[in-house]
Amino acid sequence: MRLTMLIPALMLPLIAIPSDAEAQRRHDRWGSSNPWSFSPYAGLFKDAFDISPDDENTGWMAGFRIGYDIGDRTRLLGDIGYAESDDVTSGPLVAGRNVYDNQYILTTGGAEYDILPGNTSVSIGTLLGGAWRKVVLDEDAGDTVVPEFGDGYSFYFAVVPALTVRHGFSSRTALEVSVRDYIFPDGTVDHMPALNVGFRFR
Repeated sequence: MRLTMLIPALMLPLIAIPSDAEAQRRHDRWGSSNPWSFSPYAGLFKDAFDISPDDENTGWMAGFRIGYDIGDRTRLLGDIGYAESDDVTSGPLVAGRNVYDNQYILTTGGAEYDILPGNTSVSIGTLLGGAWRKVVLDEDAGDTVVPEFGDGYSFYFAVVPALTVRHGFSSRTALEVSVRDYIFPDGTVDHMPALNVGFRFR
């Protein structure tokens, strides 16, 4: 009788071990069960609205993303960024001409899915939102012909497909490399591809 009671007692640790291991796996993956993440980033982009003849249309950008996990491989994203590119208006490349820059405030939101989960993961996602663009005078050379630009920001609706690669250093920190294409479908379809590098914190 004692032997039949002893066998189940010995098996209880074996049953508990997988449960504890599963809990630890979830703890490591979710980072103390925290579904929120914060990801500052910086990078480069190709300005879709740079019409200058200098063949240089690369600008810089920086911002942050907020993520909220709704599943093991799926999360919601919100993104706020600032971008800027130099010398973006048309005109002859001569000395003494005014130089104008593009400034953008980028606001998007959407979702992404881990097509390759793990410590090193690959995610695809789609975001919707827009770019708030302002053309500003950078160098005033006193041109007799001054392009007419509004004083405020102009809004451009954007669809943003994204591909992100992450490598986790711990349950709370990961390196992120993201390729995105800001697509502006109004009228003619314009593309503004971007490459970002940053870190994700939980």
